[in-house]
Amino acid sequence: MAFYTYNQNNSGGFFHGDEYVIIEADNAAEANEIAERRTPIYFNGCADGRDCDCCGDRWYKKNDDWSDADEAPTIYGLDVTLTDEELLKDETFLDGLHWFGMNYSIYYANGTVVQRHFNDEFWTRVDEAKRTRRR
Repeated sequence: MAFYTYNQNNSGGFFHGDEYVIIEADNAAEANEIAERRTPIYFNGCADGRDCDCCGDRWYKKNDDWSDADEAPTIYGLDVTLTDEELLKDETFLDGLHWFGMNYSIYYANGTVVQRHFNDEFWTRVDEAKRTRRR
């Protein structure tokens, strides 16, 4: 099994729900099927009139020909199962990954769904960690 991370394009200038959806599956085809069946993800949004033609589709299918699979749930290589305290010490996160948005859901193969949304208090702690690191 592998993890496939779908990152949402902000078609029309806004996001619908989580910026990222991560799915555990045997292959990309299975991940795409799970995405459409169990999550808010849809494909071909422009063709269906749901997404902005100039911005492009909100979601794109995964493909086994690409390096879309990871051994753990990740966003741009960052292990998203890290605790808040671990994230606040992670150089990749502090160096800018947090600007990509970090609200996500993980859909595990066993049916478990884990959602993680960061509040203003957490982002204040990120700013403090960055300031402390520069000293």
